[in-house]
Amino acid sequence: MNWNKIHSDTFETQLGSVEFSVMGTADLDCVQTESSNLKTLAHFIEIIAFDDIKEWVKETNPIEKSRGWIVRISKINDEKENLSLQCRLNPKGEHVTAEVDSGEGLDALWIEDQEEVVSIGTEDGEMMKFRAEKSDWMPSRFKEKLGYQSASEFSFTTYVDFGLKTNVPELNKGEKIYFHYLIATNKKSLNKDDISTNLAVDFPKWKLIEGLELD
Repeated sequence: MNWNKIHSDTFETQLGSVEFSVMGTADLDCVQTESSNLKTLAHFIEIIAFDDIKEWVKETNPIEKSRGWIVRISKINDEKENLSLQCRLNPKGEHVTAEVDSGEGLDALWIEDQEEVVSIGTEDGEMMKFRAEKSDWMPSRFKEKLGYQSASEFSFTTYVDFGLKTNVPELNKGEKIYFHYLIATNKKSLNKDDISTNLAVDFPKWKLIEGLELD
């Protein structure tokens, strides 16, 4: 299977560059781009980039910088095509470390060196299951597969080296699906209990859509 990078965007941090990318098995010659929207052989992909989170949390859990991407995918025909999304930091130095920092409804990474912290977060399998039960940009037929990661339940998102990867499931014609990634950065605090960046990436779909005033 040949994978092609059909879209990418970057966000610079003190720890390195975070790259958000969309990968697909479509022939690049078939990919049409209009603004940040993509039309491939079998999908229409809407990509919304934003940096508003810093303003939303400045009173409660202030952060230095933020960035986010919303991805809304619609299956436009019966053609077969694979898609995946990834949000990953390319670390600058050998002292940059990463560890899983998930919570209820959240898959996240805590990345740090001696001076800076970067959090990368997204909805976990339980939150995806909740949306599937409501047919909220997640087909209801996936509700039995999604949940807390275990032998029988899973998320479409997995952890990779310094990042997160989402394998978009095969959709039927007319079905739609939603994913997002959030980034937050801060100087390392003397308070070891400071989890401001983790809290800043812990937004479910409905809060992002409401905060960004999207349809």
